[in-house]
Amino acid sequence: PLPVPRTRAMLASDAFRATRERIDALIHPPQVHAAERLPVFKLTQAGDEIL
Repeated sequence: PLPVPRTRAMLASDAFRATRERIDALIHPPQVHAAERLPVFKLTQAGDEIL
């Protein structure tokens, strides 16, 4: 269990930080987001190019 920090020294201790990081990783696991493929539409008609 993660103790509630009563002092600043307890909050800065290595054991407290390691336990907190482990709990945070369990609650919010890192996720890899794949690139979203969106459809591409041409907004002009063929032959409508301005030179």
